Amino acid sequence: MAIPLRNRIVEKVAAHTTLTDAELAKMLARDGVESTQATLEKALLDLEILGLISVTVLAKGTRRIEAVKAEEDGEGEEDAARERDYEASFPNAEP
Repeated sequence: MAIPLRNRIVEKVAAHTTLTDAELAKMLARDGVESTQATLEKALLDLEILGLISVTVLAKGTRRIEAVKAEEDGEGEEDAARERDYEASFPNAEP
């Protein structure tokens, strides 16, 4: 079974303090993950909406990607519910 692109992105970003989108694409390609620019951008947007990463524009065409630290004040249940609602809004999308 293949590991979803979003999971691989979270692993790479968590392993490094900060990455650019070009560095992330190179790392994924080195691991044998084939993805288009559009697929990568969609995955980054999904992860940012879920609150797992933060994406900031550095310059035209360059983005900085950082992991968001989880808060430990009991918001895990709300986050899980929010994630389920978000995933349910795309019934025909592939994970």
